[in-house]
Amino acid sequence: MPPMLLLCGNICIPALVALLIRTSAQHTTVDFRHRVAQSVIATRWRKRASALRTNYRLHIAGSEPLHYWSDRFVGTQLTALQNGASFRGDSVYLWQREHPKEVFHPRGFPGALLWAYEQTSHTSCGKELISKFVEDGAFGALTVMHSSGKKVSRDLVDSIAELCFLHQKIGLLQGRFHVLDIGPGYGRLLARLLEAAPDVKAVGIDAVPESTALCESYLRYRGFSSSLCLGPHALSSAFIREKIHLAVFIHTLNEQRPDTMTWWLDAMCDRNVERLFVAVSRSVLPDSHVNVVKAVFASHRYDLEHIGEKFPIATNSGNISFYPDVYMLFRLRSGESIGLRSSVRRPTAQ
Repeated sequence: MPPMLLLCGNICIPALVALLIRTSAQHTTVDFRHRVAQSVIATRWRKRASALRTNYRLHIAGSEPLHYWSDRFVGTQLTALQNGASFRGDSVYLWQREHPKEVFHPRGFPGALLWAYEQTSHTSCGKELISKFVEDGAFGALTVMHSSGKKVSRDLVDSIAELCFLHQKIGLLQGRFHVLDIGPGYGRLLARLLEAAPDVKAVGIDAVPESTALCESYLRYRGFSSSLCLGPHALSSAFIREKIHLAVFIHTLNEQRPDTMTWWLDAMCDRNVERLFVAVSRSVLPDSHVNVVKAVFASHRYDLEHIGEKFPIATNSGNISFYPDVYMLFRLRSGESIGLRSSVRRPTAQ
């Protein structure tokens, strides 16, 4: 045997070394790309958000936000996350930690995340998206390695669960739908939807300037146009001309003031948006409150068409949970629209 050719099974050692070097180089390139992108975002997001803020605050949807969407809180959150460069980490955009009302598993958050990931693989839609999506851990996303060798995150799990619910109910992933993602945050679901369904046209509309700034950067990083991330003025202008089949509200409406929520629902009705998909944390929407939500939407001519759980097959899973959500799909009642309410407090340039 030649001294430089040592076989291990059917693998030539020099070939194996070359493969390892090539793989390491690929990983180094990806990591370097992440670091460069993080540095750029950390430098630019504050300036971009500041440029958007004044105009947003003139709009009812962006004025005096409740809870943790105040300028001060969001700014503090993103500053703590490496000046916004780790916005996919545990933050106001996507909590990723053990919480007594949201996450429970004997092995803590990692165990709950892997359990949730396995729940998504029980349908053909889930299996298809699992094979299509990749989690690279960019921008601080907390990941756990599954036994299959796939890297898993809450971004991945939540996106698969939401998209598969919508595909099961309306065939979202195989149709030419026009979709609005209302309050897309950094663009989590928007980016996943565009990747999963190239025939779908989708834009995100957010009233939080920091979110728009991050969404623009994140979509650009994922290879999509940053112009798909818009502010609230776009909805009340002539920008959206085509028929909108679906508007998505992921943990959005329950974070609004009553008058702001009313404006959003009126705006959807005025645009004759055919369906609204609403995801609400089970911790803030017990069964006893579902009828109240149905009544509110019905007053805006949206009737409940479907209701389900984030992980429907896990209803008998004992105390195991991972950010349980209620999914509700509403459909617009036939009839004339009610007319868009005033959204701008005084004239402002677009």
